Amino acid sequence: MNSLIIGYGSAGKNHERILNNLGYKTYIFSNRNANHLRSFKTINEAVLAVNPKYIVIANETSEHLRTLKILEKYKVEKILVEKPIFNKVINNFKVNNNQIFVGYNLRFHPLLIKLFKEIKKQKVLSVDAKVGSYLPEWRSGRNYKKNYSTKVSLGGGVLRDLSHEIDYLIWMFGDIKKLVAMGGHYSTLSGDSEDIFKLMLTMDKCENVSLSLDYLNRLHQRELTVITEEKSYHLDLKKNIFCCSGSNDYILKDFDNKETYYDQHLDIIQNEGRRTCKLHEGLKVLKVISAAEKSNEKKIWIKV
Repeated sequence: MNSLIIGYGSAGKNHERILNNLGYKTYIFSNRNANHLRSFKTINEAVLAVNPKYIVIANETSEHLRTLKILEKYKVEKILVEKPIFNKVINNFKVNNNQIFVGYNLRFHPLLIKLFKEIKKQKVLSVDAKVGSYLPEWRSGRNYKKNYSTKVSLGGGVLRDLSHEIDYLIWMFGDIKKLVAMGGHYSTLSGDSEDIFKLMLTMDKCENVSLSLDYLNRLHQRELTVITEEKSYHLDLKKNIFCCSGSNDYILKDFDNKETYYDQHLDIIQNEGRRTCKLHEGLKVLKVISAAEKSNEKKIWIKV
């Protein structure tokens, strides 16, 4: 089967490796120079030549909408769009022919899945999620100043870049009813995108949820604490440790986060994407981001 990847940065290369391992013949459309890539002048030319069953959109976030509009006239069985689906809310966005998913692969992290199952029938009292990493250290050997993350116009900033947390919180705890947020560009890092954002959320299954996102944490942390009426949980998604009150720590040994990407592709290809983030869910994340930006500007609680 043929697949087409649009965009050939680090995400595109990762998707190429996985799809090749899954037995797809993979083609690339990219503006980057790469000697081994088959050359296509336009996306239209690439789709007509490849006739792909599966397309992955991994170009810059600001290009996602234009790319999807080009693909709308083709009957592609499945399309995966790297997160976030767009760089801003697009009202009344609809598709006719294609099944579209959004690449929030943390839904496939074994520790989050384990927690989701354990707390399903418990009353959740408090949730605290945090993710922070130092942007200049993201990609070894590449000047971070050339990264789209530093530029608002290209869809950069922690609210969009680190929106995995927003997606998995909604997946686990239901819709966000209202929020208040504070953030901005506080450091001396290059660019104009926000490097810190903190949110307080009221959600369907928990009224007390906090979320912290930043580009500045040199410890590179990704953690989640959940307190229920029965137990307390703490997940370290960097060290792959699952802590639960009254139980021994569960350590996920020899786990590589790349496996979540592999499982996400398998879910889309073999399981109709039952666990993968759907189009309407990806659009919901964008509404939360927009509400956070509005709250930060007006310094008030915002209904989502």
